[in-house]
Amino acid sequence: MSGPAGICIAKSEALERALAAINADGRGLVLVVDDTGRLVGTLTDGDVRRHLLEGGSLGDPVASACHTEPLTARTGYNAVELLAAMRSRGARHVPLLKDGRPTTLLSIEELSAGVDDRPAILGGRPLFNEPLPVARPTLPPFAELEPDLRRAVESGMITNGPQKAAFEAEAAAYLGVKPERVLAVCNCTTGLLLAMGVLESPGEVVMPSFTYFATGLAATWNGLTPVLVEARPGDFTMDAAAAAAAITERTRALTAVYTFGCPPPLAELRELAEERGLPLILDAAHAFGTTIDGRKAGTFGDIEVFSLSPTKPVTAAEGGLIVCRETAVAERLRRESNLGVLDSATDTSRGLNGRLSELNAVVGRASLRHHEDNLARRLELVELYKEELGGIEGFTFQEIPLDARSTFKDFAVRCDTAGLGLSRDALARGLAAENIATKRYFYPPLHLQRRFDGLSRAPRPLPITEDISRDILCLPLYSHMERTDLRNVVAALRRLLASADAVRRRLDELGREWG
Repeated sequence: MSGPAGICIAKSEALERALAAINADGRGLVLVVDDTGRLVGTLTDGDVRRHLLEGGSLGDPVASACHTEPLTARTGYNAVELLAAMRSRGARHVPLLKDGRPTTLLSIEELSAGVDDRPAILGGRPLFNEPLPVARPTLPPFAELEPDLRRAVESGMITNGPQKAAFEAEAAAYLGVKPERVLAVCNCTTGLLLAMGVLESPGEVVMPSFTYFATGLAATWNGLTPVLVEARPGDFTMDAAAAAAAITERTRALTAVYTFGCPPPLAELRELAEERGLPLILDAAHAFGTTIDGRKAGTFGDIEVFSLSPTKPVTAAEGGLIVCRETAVAERLRRESNLGVLDSATDTSRGLNGRLSELNAVVGRASLRHHEDNLARRLELVELYKEELGGIEGFTFQEIPLDARSTFKDFAVRCDTAGLGLSRDALARGLAAENIATKRYFYPPLHLQRRFDGLSRAPRPLPITEDISRDILCLPLYSHMERTDLRNVVAALRRLLASADAVRRRLDELGREWG
């Protein structure tokens, strides 16, 4: 059989023979090939053990246990990228293919000897030639958008038209709510402004400090005072006990956030809101598609507001959706989002121009049609990140409740400086040198932002929030992201950590040079 001597085995051979070949060769694997000699997978002794533990036998064919998506190299491979991928996946050997057939087996030692594998911040070659963004919209194909875009443009009705109405109805059907309780607006911030506009002012709104500043701005624009409370260390969402302790006679509402798509403790917050006679307004900017025990975000709060901006799992290019528990509230917000006017120029209601255009509605409708498939791919990438990073001491992940599905609008890791040897900010700068964008999100928390000086209050110190904000790093994630790119992000992290002392010294030097 052609290929590297002694380690190519036909997929129909018995596992017993493959295991003997693995033990005889000493490199820990065999290459599984078809009748034409083309590679179909790899098999290690670990694969054999797992197969046996799952009830298989050594008489089963090799094809029943082999890994069918192995890391491979082809003629003209980039040695830096290949070495990074091998380190990311813990691979000691990689087959080199020609026309799909293995010609030799490359070892990590051989590659390391001939490659400058220093992190880019230490003078090595960046793992990415072009910048890798931290987020990128996953858009429907233009051919799918074109017919409806053309109809909207040719009709001359590019606002308050049939596309927006259809989008609202389709979003309501997805969420499982009545269509008259859903309204589309130009962006999520406008939706939050409208939502908090139903509250009596002046007064206070209890909300987490660990959130995007638009949550707080929606309150201050309505003459309300954000009362900023502590986050929970595991899932980064608002602590219900801290919220309860912050309620006073001036409190007008509770506002919680689906942080990165993870639901806050909604049962506790709903009970608290009802006990104190307060509305529960949810900033669901990240959460279109989040579920709890199969029930979708959008059905828990008195008002919930979603974002449809380019970084969100469902996008209208720009836009937002407001979902109301009560039809009367939805009707009021629909009027106020249209400058306070429905049918009469003499309407005296207050309002603003929050309309979603027909063109944005076309994009939103198409994005919604692909949402579940896109979200499934996104969650697969999240699991791959966790698999690749899970063995590194010093990285921890957001804890998602067992009965919940998060959208993972962002993939955030907490970086423990002591465990990693590098701080969150050092890793961010090291990744930037590799052309990998990251985001310190949310940093700083609202109670440390100057925009809220004198306009908000934090009833007590918020050490958990400050720790989370200091440690969080969001890594690149979007639904159509290539797995190879994800693994190279992990490889970049691994080689920074492997050279942590030198990286710290270099960053100190750069600090002095720039200072």
